[in-house]
Order: sequence, then structure tokens, then C-alpha cells
Amino acid sequence: MKKINICQPGFGASCALCCGSHNYLKDKDSLNELFKNRQNLFSKEIKNSQIFKKTENSLKELNFAKLHDDAIQCHLVGFINEKNIGCMAYNYQNYFDENLNSFFTNTCNKFFCFAWEKLSNDEIIFAAKLLGDWYYYTLLINSIQMLKKLYKKYKTPENISKEKLLEIKNELENLLKSED
Repeated sequence: MKKINICQPGFGASCALCCGSHNYLKDKDSLNELFKNRQNLFSKEIKNSQIFKKTENSLKELNFAKLHDDAIQCHLVGFINEKNIGCMAYNYQNYFDENLNSFFTNTCNKFFCFAWEKLSNDEIIFAAKLLGDWYYYTLLINSIQMLKKLYKKYKTPENISKEKLLEIKNELENLLKSED
């Protein structure tokens, strides 16, 4: 039984891969800037339902080229607080038109990723504590076999040296860039 929200497990970790958080031909720093800019625009302009369409169109302009052409890049992904990414509009569903509200009701609220299905609560917490961010945490939980091997071998994040952690991060970035 899952009790942990894999998208927002705590410890500074978050994931929005299903919404395309990593589907950009840019590095982590560029994506941090993109998501901060989206958060700033969204928080300034989302005051009422009339302005939502204008905000949504402005958010669509804050974008980069796709890493994978056939994958999603949702313009509503951004920072939802200082450290975590997610859907900036999730708590504003009453502002949406019928089509967008239907998308949330029929897709977002019912979707569970493969990582959610395959990982235990302990493995999710291990990854969240180990990486404590949105970028590498997302890559690790979606590299299921790698995470399972790390968890089995080390049991707690404290057992992983700084050198090994750097090696893990490099491997995750290489996996991201090499996937088709």
C-alpha cells in the first residue's frame, strides 16, 4: 500500500517527468531558470479566470526545444515552492475552462507512472533523501532497476560516499541524454 506521494515525497525532492519536466535540450541550470520564470509569471498573473488564458499563452512562450519530439512539455510545470517543481495550476482548477478541467479530472488525477507502480515506499524515501531535488530525484526514480540496486546495496543514503553520489548523478544524466 502506497502512502508516499512519489511526486512530492518530501526531503526537497519532487517529480514532474510525466508532464515533461526533463524533455528539453537544456541543462539543469537552464531548466531551473525556466521553471522560476514560469513560477514568477504564473504567480503575478493568475488572479482570476479571465486572466488565466492570457497567463497560459504567456507560459507557452517560456519554453525550449524538446529533447524527445514525441513526448510532452507541459507549460504548467514550474516551481510550486522554493525547491519543488510540479503543476503550478493544480490548486487553481476552478479557473479552468471545461476542456482543461476535463484533462485534470480524466488524466492528471488518475495517472500513476511506472515508478509509482514498481517502487516501494522505502525506495522512494531512499531516493528522496539521497538526492533531495527535482532534477536528479526524478531521473533516479524513473531508472527503476538502478534505484533498486542502489537501495539493496546501500540501504540508507548515508552509506553512499560523495564520490559515488557524483558518479550516480553523471550516470543519470547520461541515461537521460541517451534515451530514445
